[in-house]
Parts: sequence; structure tokens; C-alpha cells
Amino acid sequence: MTLADDDRQLLRALCEQHDVRLDKVLKLLETVRDYELMDRPTGFYDAL
Repeated sequence: MTLADDDRQLLRALCEQHDVRLDKVLKLLETVRDYELMDRPTGFYDAL
């Protein structure tokens, strides 16, 4: 997922603060983005 440098730094800081892996959050955001424009996002929860 492509993020601006400021956004990536903020996300990294938040992940460190909450003890969450950055790569997992980026994958989650990418999955949500892939399904958000679909009329019927079939398989969304399976993809998560």
C-alpha cells in the first residue's frame, strides 16, 4: 500500500504504541481498499 511519508511515520508510531505489527495493518488497509468500492463485497470477511 502506498502512503505518504508522513502518514507512514504516523502509522508506524501508532503501531509501536499499541504493539501492533505494521505489516498486518497495511495488509488490512489494502484489503479494505480492495473491497470498499464493490457493490456487493462478497468474501470481504473471508479475506480479512
